[in-house]
Amino acid sequence: MKKVTIFFLILIFTLSACTAISEGGSFRSFFSGRGESVGGRGVILKFIDAPDEGYAMTERDVFQLGIQIENNVPGERGLSGEICMRDTLTSTYSGIPENECLPVELPPATDIEGRITPSIDLFQFGPYQYQNLEEAYSQQTTIFADFKYEVEALSFSSVCLKRLGAESPDIPTNCGKKQDLRVQQTDLPVKISRLTTRASLSETSSILSIEVLLSKTRDGQLVSSGAILGQQAAGSALVDFEVLVNRQPAQCSLAGSKRIEFRQNENEKLVRCTITLPVEGDHFDAPIRIKMGYGFIQTVRGPTISLRKEELL
Repeated sequence: MKKVTIFFLILIFTLSACTAISEGGSFRSFFSGRGESVGGRGVILKFIDAPDEGYAMTERDVFQLGIQIENNVPGERGLSGEICMRDTLTSTYSGIPENECLPVELPPATDIEGRITPSIDLFQFGPYQYQNLEEAYSQQTTIFADFKYEVEALSFSSVCLKRLGAESPDIPTNCGKKQDLRVQQTDLPVKISRLTTRASLSETSSILSIEVLLSKTRDGQLVSSGAILGQQAAGSALVDFEVLVNRQPAQCSLAGSKRIEFRQNENEKLVRCTITLPVEGDHFDAPIRIKMGYGFIQTVRGPTISLRKEELL
C-alpha cells in the first residue's frame, strides 16, 4: 500500500509539472523562488517566476515574469520607485518591450523592540512571446530586472561627553577622548563604515568633531535623491545628508545644502562635521542620528534562454 501511495504522489507531481506547459505551447515556470537575491537584509529582490536557465523556447511559447521585493528598512518614507524588465535582443524579435516598468510603493518595515517585520510585494510582467526568430540557427537572450528606488536611511549611535576636569569614577575611561563608535544601521547600498569623534572640552561645553566614512557596499548606480525616474547618466549623485547630535544639527562639509556629492567612480566618501554642545554635570551620553536619502539602480540577472523558430524533432 505504501509503494502505491508513493507511486501516485510521483504521478501527480509529474502531471502538475507538465501542466506548466499549457496547450498551444505557452510556457510558465513551474518552480517558484528561482533567481538572484540582492540587497543584503535591507532590500531583497528576487525572481520568483521565470523560465528555467537554458530553457529552449520557440515562437509558440508564452511566458510571464514575477519579481518579489522585500523591504526590511524601517523609517518614515518607505520605498518608492519602479521595477523594469528587459532582455538582450532587439525589439525586432518582440519579447520584452522597451520601458516595461511597474511603479513600486512599499511601506517601511516595522520595528518592534528590535524585531524587524518587512513589507513585501509581488510584481507580475507579461505575457510575452518572441516572434520573427531565425530558422537556420538558435539565438540566446538574457533577462534582466532593473530596480530603481528611493530610500531614506537612518543610522544611530551615541558619544560620551564630559566636563573639563571631571574626575568621577562613574565616567567611562574613553569619555571625551577619541572614540570609534558603533553604528546601528540597515544593510543598504550606502553604509557608514567608520564613525569617529574627538572632543575639545571646557568647563561648560564640548566642541565635538565627527568623521563619517561612507562606503558604497555593492555594484549599482547611485542617483541623486528625487531624480531616480529622471535622467540617470550624470557623473555624480547628490546624497541628502544630516547629522543630529543630542537633537541638534551638526555643521558638515557638504557640496550644497545638506547634500554630499558622490561621484560614480567613488566607492568611499569622508564627511567631517562639528557641533558645540553644552555639558551639564560631569558627563552624559549624547545620541547621534545620521539620515541619508538617495536613489539607487540595482540590476539583477535572470535566466539566459535559447530561442528557435520551431522545436527540433
